[in-house]
This record gives sequence, structure tokens and C-alpha cells, in this order.
Amino acid sequence: MSYLSRIDHAFSDAPVLPLSENGRYVLFSDCHRGIGTSNDNFLKNQHLYFAALNYYYQHSFCYIELGDGDELWENRSFSAIQNIHSNVFWLLSLFYEEHRLFMLFGNHDIAKKDFHPFSDCCFHEGLRLKDCVTGQELYLTQPTVSAHIQTLEKELKENSYPGRGIVIGRSADGKHAVTAYFIMGRSENSRNRIFVEDGEGIRTQAFDPSKLVDPSLIIYAPVRVLGNKTIVTNGDQTDTIYEGMDHQLTFEQSLRSREFEPDAPNYTPRISGIMHVENGTYSYAMSILKSNNGDPSSCNRYTFAYQNAKAGEGHFIHTYKCDGNPLPSFEGEPKLVQIPDHMDAFADMLWESLNEDNKVSLFVRYIDIETGKYESKIINKNH
Repeated sequence: MSYLSRIDHAFSDAPVLPLSENGRYVLFSDCHRGIGTSNDNFLKNQHLYFAALNYYYQHSFCYIELGDGDELWENRSFSAIQNIHSNVFWLLSLFYEEHRLFMLFGNHDIAKKDFHPFSDCCFHEGLRLKDCVTGQELYLTQPTVSAHIQTLEKELKENSYPGRGIVIGRSADGKHAVTAYFIMGRSENSRNRIFVEDGEGIRTQAFDPSKLVDPSLIIYAPVRVLGNKTIVTNGDQTDTIYEGMDHQLTFEQSLRSREFEPDAPNYTPRISGIMHVENGTYSYAMSILKSNNGDPSSCNRYTFAYQNAKAGEGHFIHTYKCDGNPLPSFEGEPKLVQIPDHMDAFADMLWESLNEDNKVSLFVRYIDIETGKYESKIINKNH
């Protein structure tokens, strides 16, 4: 589902509440209730919050929570949050019993859309306040739920040539380690490629072997699996990482022998990712090796590690900042994006967002974090 379609769908499904001269609504957002540890950002404000909540209950306000009420990225157990902040949930239950409780989910508590702490209380993606006199409507939502999706889809649609790109993250339900890799091309040689399965990984292959000119930088294995580790890269450094880690080197150490690609004047960055799934835990890291602002005499090396990957969160890195001549290298940290639950929908969104002229192939994989089993999808423009 596209970003705009999702917003339209959320708006049409949003409950409509009357906004009148006598109506009273109070809006809270991003409380991030935790489990009482030092990471519980709500803890130091809980007494102030409870006093305010009690005031609004006594004065007949309707309570609207605009998402991220509970911190379910850092805490997997909602019942533990309820137990620690039982007084808050008791007071919220009084609002609920009087039909004065309306809850939205955000990206930190999106899991609540699938369960209801107050009997049949539903969590929504949005609410609409409708003026009883003018008919005008005010749409309320948790912006980060939509903003992350827009970031990835919108950015791809507005960038005709990000080059090659890697996305790694965790599905919104927390059950799957997720990766995606795409390639693009401007030359006939680059566009003359497809992805094919190769054991547990994939490799690039010439679609029309008779048109293949120089295979050195375009024919390689983007994805390989080493035990409980999945390696994803934009070049033959996949093999370098595989062999290094097989000899007990770290991801970063394995890449010490490599630099950016020798394709002057672009000096295309080498981007790489490693996913580690073991005993029900998941972490990942990403790397970029790039020239020093186009100067090939110096290689800048950056590694970004993401331990205990958060549900619904991922990162996106690509080779080129945008189209150009020469092509400018990617800048900054990998970009934070949202990862959905469904592989096919994610793959379709990525493929539809890539520039129609330049896109070549896409690979997406969802790995079950508990079992290690995976499912993959390949989309090739040439077929």
C-alpha cells in the first residue's frame, strides 16, 4: 500500500468525535510508560501525570492519547508496564467505562493495535474531530507512524538514482529480521543484469550474456549466509566478509582490506551489512567505505552497529546521494525507516518507488528470529 493510500485508508477508518462548544477534550502524546527502570522516561513524571489525569477525569474531559503511550520498543511485556503503573491504568479504565477514552498507537507502541488492555477498547491510527456547526474536521494521528513510511517511499520516488541500496531492520511485530537490496543502472552493461538464487544467497547474472562487457564490478554475490549470519553487500566484498568472519575476524576487521570501487571519477562506495540471528536475539551492523569527498588517496571507513534491533525499525544506506556526473557519494548515517510485517507489501512498495528507467533488480528476505527459517522474494526488471 502506498503512503498516500495508507493515509487515505487511515482517515476513512478514523472514528469521528463531535466538537462542540460544550465538548471537552484533553490530548496527551508520547508518555512512553515503561517498567520502572532507569530507562523509564515516564517514571519521574508519573505523579504529575496522575494528578493531571485525575483533574481531567473529575472535570468530565475526554482523554485522547496520540500514540507512544507505552514504550514497547525497549519493553516487550505490556503487562509489566501495567503492573508498574497500575494507578494510571486504573484511572484510564474509569475514562474507558464512561466512554471517554480514545487511544492511538504510535511507532513505539504499534503492537497495541493487535490487543486491547481494556476489554474491547480499540487502538486507532487516527481520530477525526468534527465541528458540529461548520462541519470542518481536524484529523489527529501519531506523525511518526506515517513519517517513517513516507521517508523511505518518498525518498526513493524523489531520487532518480540512489544507485545500489541496502535496508536492514526488524518487522513491526518483532518476529522477523528483514533485509532488502536493490541495484540500478544507467549504462546498458549495468542494466543487463538479474538476481538469481545461489544456495542460501543470491548472485547477479547477465540477462543477455552476449551483451556483457566488463563483469568486474557488476557480477558478484550480494547475499551469502555464514551460519547464523546473513551478509548483504553491493560488491564482491561479500566474499571478503564471509572469508574473514569464517576465520574469526569481525565484520569491521574483514573489511580492512577493501576500499571503495576503482571506478573513477565516481569512486562508488562499498556498502555492506551483516545480520546476526541467534537464540531468539537479533542485531545488525552496516558499513560504508568511501573516498574522501572524491579524493581517491584517502578512504573513509564508517561502521554503524545496531544491537537488540527494535521492532518496526530499520536503516537504509545507498551508494549515491543522487544522480550527477560524477555521482556524489552517500553522506551521513544510514537513514531510519520503518519496517512492515508483510514481505510482499514491503517488496512491492520498494519496487514501485524505484525509478522506472533505472531500476534493475530487488531482493527482500524475512528471517524468523525464533527459528532462523526465511522466505525471500526476487523481482527482476528483465525477465
